[in-house]
Amino acid sequence: MLSHPWASGEEILYHLTEIFIVLSEYDEALDHPETLLSVRSQVSPWRLRLDPVFDPPRDQPHFQALLARHD
Repeated sequence: MLSHPWASGEEILYHLTEIFIVLSEYDEALDHPETLLSVRSQVSPWRLRLDPVFDPPRDQPHFQALLARHD
């Protein structure tokens, strides 16, 4: 849930990722965490591993490669 009406770019990208996952658009969804992991943000490989939102794409090669690049 957004903490205020003027969401940060980080929150917007994270929620956009969630939307793409719900739509089963995993490749599109995983581009956004790639961005968040490349800059200073609250998103970490551990968060992606533990967040149940990421359960559907967890076995996808794109997801595994994303985690491997940022460990």
